[in-house]
Amino acid sequence: TIDNLIDGSLPAPKRQQRMIAVRAQLRHAIELVLNFAYLSELTQGSIRPTDVSVSVPEVIIEASLFFQELAERKQLKIHLEDRETQYCVKSNKDLLRQVFMNILENDVKYSDTGGEVRVRMSGQKDGNLYVEILSQGPGFDSQERARLFELGFRGREARGMKASGSGLGLYICKRILDIYGAKIDAEYSPTSRETKFRIWFSGFTVDQEATARYLKASAEKDNGPHR
Repeated sequence: TIDNLIDGSLPAPKRQQRMIAVRAQLRHAIELVLNFAYLSELTQGSIRPTDVSVSVPEVIIEASLFFQELAERKQLKIHLEDRETQYCVKSNKDLLRQVFMNILENDVKYSDTGGEVRVRMSGQKDGNLYVEILSQGPGFDSQERARLFELGFRGREARGMKASGSGLGLYICKRILDIYGAKIDAEYSPTSRETKFRIWFSGFTVDQEATARYLKASAEKDNGPHR
């Protein structure tokens, strides 16, 4: 397709459609390469915990930007409910970003067109940070739920859709989170058609200075000139 675009053999009306297809295939290739790289490191045991403090909202925003175009084509919104409170956990930023990229990839690909992917965070009294990622779509049944985080597993609904998938993403999420003592699970309600991924991080802090900056910036935006 790229050769045809370069040599001009594709008629103009088809070029945009083919470029979109190429972009989607390249994005999937990038996701596969990243996941295979992490899978290799996890298998070899070369990933070790770090004591670096990572802003969870910042990582989620970075991960969501990777899927903005795909979400727009599905008329789907990715909404982080609290962008201001800078919850921080001890982790590796690249690995944590990959966790949320893999979850958001599933949500965007398998959500209903015109819906919304919502991300909620809350610090618990027991010292844990609780993150929920919610979306609406075909979901999975109770038997599949127990296998969602197995290597290579894809649910019946996922296999029946045109969306690409490798069965690596959620497995890698669990393996990465295991390293940092975090937990992940998922549930699906056939009644509401809502899928909910839940992550518990053991221990968190709030960067008060960064939170104040975000709150100030948000207030200035809200109080700015309106057209």
